[in-house]
Amino acid sequence: MYPKRLILDDARQYGVGVLPLDVNLSGRDYMVEPSDDPSGYAIRLALSELKGISDAEVDRILAGRPYASLADLWHRAPVSRPVAERLVLTGAFDDVHRIATSGGGVGLRDQVTRRDLLLQVAELERVDRSDRRTARGRHTGGRVAVGGDVRTRAAAQVRSDHAPAPVESVQLALAIGDGDVTVVSGLPELSVGERTAAELEILGLDVSSHVVSEYAELLDALTVVRSRDLLRCRSKAEVLVAGVKVATQTPPIRSGRRVVFLTLDDSTGPVDATFFEDAQGPYASTVFSTWLLLVRGEVRRTGPRGVSLRATGAWSLPELHALWRDHPTAEEGLAAVRARLTQPVVTEQGPEHRRVLVHSSGFRMSPYADIKPAGVDTLPARALWHRSPGVPDERDDLRPSVGGMSVSERRSAARSSVVWGALESVLDGAEGRQVLDIGGGTGGFAVRVAALGHRVTVVDPSPDALAALARRAEEGGVDVAGLQGELSSLESLVEPDSVDVVLCHGVLEVVPDPEQALAALARVLRPGGTLSVVVAQRHAAVLARAMAGHFQQALELLDGDASRGDGARPRHRFTADEISDLVAGAGFTVGPLHAIRVFADLVPGSLVDLEPGAGGALVELEKAVADRPEYLPLAAQVHLLATR
Repeated sequence: MYPKRLILDDARQYGVGVLPLDVNLSGRDYMVEPSDDPSGYAIRLALSELKGISDAEVDRILAGRPYASLADLWHRAPVSRPVAERLVLTGAFDDVHRIATSGGGVGLRDQVTRRDLLLQVAELERVDRSDRRTARGRHTGGRVAVGGDVRTRAAAQVRSDHAPAPVESVQLALAIGDGDVTVVSGLPELSVGERTAAELEILGLDVSSHVVSEYAELLDALTVVRSRDLLRCRSKAEVLVAGVKVATQTPPIRSGRRVVFLTLDDSTGPVDATFFEDAQGPYASTVFSTWLLLVRGEVRRTGPRGVSLRATGAWSLPELHALWRDHPTAEEGLAAVRARLTQPVVTEQGPEHRRVLVHSSGFRMSPYADIKPAGVDTLPARALWHRSPGVPDERDDLRPSVGGMSVSERRSAARSSVVWGALESVLDGAEGRQVLDIGGGTGGFAVRVAALGHRVTVVDPSPDALAALARRAEEGGVDVAGLQGELSSLESLVEPDSVDVVLCHGVLEVVPDPEQALAALARVLRPGGTLSVVVAQRHAAVLARAMAGHFQQALELLDGDASRGDGARPRHRFTADEISDLVAGAGFTVGPLHAIRVFADLVPGSLVDLEPGAGGALVELEKAVADRPEYLPLAAQVHLLATR
């Protein structure tokens, strides 16, 4: 449940050190090494933890060791430029180049810094591109006869213009050229805060120092209580605590009310705080969307060693720190921060009575309760804290945005804009059409369709997704019917020939038999009704895995569905021709096909983020190529419209 950064911090509490990445010492996995720490041992970080590194790059780094410099690794164990830059930022070359690992700021005039190494990576890549262009010019610029047979032209292309020089020695030459020598630029070394931020972004760990250390002076001025000192506090005493978010959970409560459990880490241990409904209105958004928090609460003693907080307020620690530093003196800044903490938070008044779901067993559950069936995929693995499945995805607010959109928003916008454009002629007609959304989950499409005046029914196997659907529909002011069930039991849930439009988006990939699934959809659809299908496209999956260095998985996907390797049923992926034939075989008349997410998954976010409005331009580009058949093989998904 807990993120790895908290586990490593717990190891530090027990005297086990944590050693940074090192190109000459780190292995593929974590390793234990002797050290001067109190326990006598330390954990060396693994190369495989580096964000974006492929298995092939790890193998090349391990095979070529030891390395004498950054340029040495660049030439003998070539890695991509992003990987090389991340190795520099995480300190993997600090020992090789004797970079100081403490402090920061301006160092000695002849001292190499990580900024110097970042400049060298750019120079090495520039030299490589220049060499490749020169090599291509040498091969294509020779005198090649136009006439003659194929063998004659091929021999002319590879014929050298000059005889090679005689070999005078077998000693390997040390190539010292442009980019191979690290130039000391005089730029300051990365500060401790910059190093920690880079480690969190690239490794998901804070190795150089704890994240809260940067705010220690402000926390001391506010007399914030540390985790190790909470046991000394009297019960019902009001205290301030602060730390980095470790977990947020909102489990089902019998009363039907939402309760948020928050865990913070302040470098001395974890702190547990509970937000009941009376405190959630003003502060829930802060709890879910902020990573570094200052929390006010009342101490609750639950035993000799049991202590927690009944939270009464929460604020963003970086915002308070910025407010404190914006004033000319520390005293004035502290007064401003204290005024902020006592300032009442005004929020919009919500409904007096919240909807409570009553299950057949009599159990009452809030629609906000966040439970999910075992085995259902959750968020990407690189998380800095734990959150229960239904908690808002606050990480989207913290990821680097692309033209004003997060990465997940960019992909969702690229998908929904194309699908909505295709369905516009179907849904913008007469109101009151009966729409069935198979696997509609939390209602991303269903609520929007219902807002157009249509009657929408969602069939989904997850009761928790349907609870979230009810909440979203209530907030949107529309009525959406939710039915719990599988596609295999659709006949018992929906009458035959009773539906005008069926949305089947992302479902055929996971059903055991797509042919039977389409046959079931055909039975409930009225003659002349419309079927909208979105499926994962196999060609793009092969390309994505090959670009990530997972060549074996790419090979397995070439001619069929690859095994997931965890005992689960493999996902079905289709080419455009395969899904067309499958839908036609179920008795439908196949209409237009659309390419979805042609570029959104391939374009690096850092490239798009440099230009304002680039995210919106990317979505417009996706819409422009959606109807062009030549881009279908590159699309991550294929959308198809068909009629019965």
